[in-house]
Amino acid sequence: MSWHPTGEVIVDKRGTSLILSGRFNIGLNMIKKLIGPVSRGDVVIVKDENGEFLGEGFYEEIGSVGVRMLAFKDRISLDLIDERMKNALDMRKRMKLGNYFRLVHSESDLLPGLIIDFYNDIASITSTSVGFDARIKDIANILIKLGARAVFARNDSRTRRQIDLPLWKGKIAGEGPSDTIIDEEGVLFHVDVLKGQKTGFFIDQRINRISLRRYISKGDNVLDLFSYTGGFGLHAAVEGANVTAVDESDYAEEEIVRNAELNKVKINFIKRNVKELKIGGEYDVVIADPPALIPSIDRKDAGKKAYLTLNTKIMNIVRKGGFIFTFSCSQFLSQEELKGIVIKAGDKSGRSIKLLDGVLGQSPDHPVDPKHPWTGYLKGFIVNCT
Repeated sequence: MSWHPTGEVIVDKRGTSLILSGRFNIGLNMIKKLIGPVSRGDVVIVKDENGEFLGEGFYEEIGSVGVRMLAFKDRISLDLIDERMKNALDMRKRMKLGNYFRLVHSESDLLPGLIIDFYNDIASITSTSVGFDARIKDIANILIKLGARAVFARNDSRTRRQIDLPLWKGKIAGEGPSDTIIDEEGVLFHVDVLKGQKTGFFIDQRINRISLRRYISKGDNVLDLFSYTGGFGLHAAVEGANVTAVDESDYAEEEIVRNAELNKVKINFIKRNVKELKIGGEYDVVIADPPALIPSIDRKDAGKKAYLTLNTKIMNIVRKGGFIFTFSCSQFLSQEELKGIVIKAGDKSGRSIKLLDGVLGQSPDHPVDPKHPWTGYLKGFIVNCT
């Protein structure tokens, strides 16, 4: 697929204002006119109503998005994409992130609609852009030059389903298997970029998993809800805690057993939906890292109730003086809203609570672009209950 424009898009005053302010995603309803043979995924020249050149982008026509801008007052080229990916890699190298990291975080790395994660020498791509879908082999070739042994696509996300993009996954370039072992501050995890959720692992929680260890003492009883492959639970187990992990996935059960063996620790795994789990006893530390309970804006009220129910439930089982690590990865729930839910859960459960360490966020390889606030989706709190 060509990186040269096939036609022009004329945007209205609102679209022009957004582009001039540095916004990447321009709505379909802001497009006044198409000039020339323009198809979904094409590179297009973008102009205002007076014919003034604003830049270039992908013509998307998907969901509510009409154009994804890639170059402001500039032209798109494969060299430009290559340069942005190299700049993204240079920044991650300065972070000293070890053998796995997010290389590209969509708008935050000037590549809207594109996510790329590295696990050792395996790269995993997720696209929500028709333009990047059409050029995914070009992206894979850049990644091979940047050190990837093999590049895989994980284009089977819920977001793609919601915006009616085709769902698929598989190898795009390179050689070798889709799995590897990563090391997170001495804790080992098996990652398979084709079988696991998202791109294979939840890199965004790296700093929070490591922070958990400060709150764990040998012999603590720890409950890890929505455990997936044991990220939080394994860090607690390495510190000598008695860990119970809960997840409903067959893959999670298989992998948490494998990861426990890798780290020479024991974890009690319960395969069950957390909503159906009847929890008894008292725990020194409880971690609740659910999937997005507000998957779309129209389900926000129901999702807020679900977060309140969950947080009230876990406050009823943490011992006096114990700790809760509670999170939301929903872009539709703000930090202040989650904080309000936590406070309300404390009131409902009759617990006196304190919030520690401020607001927990995502790993620094998931930078937040303030002009595109959804790039900062993860938030959480450490709660001390008395």
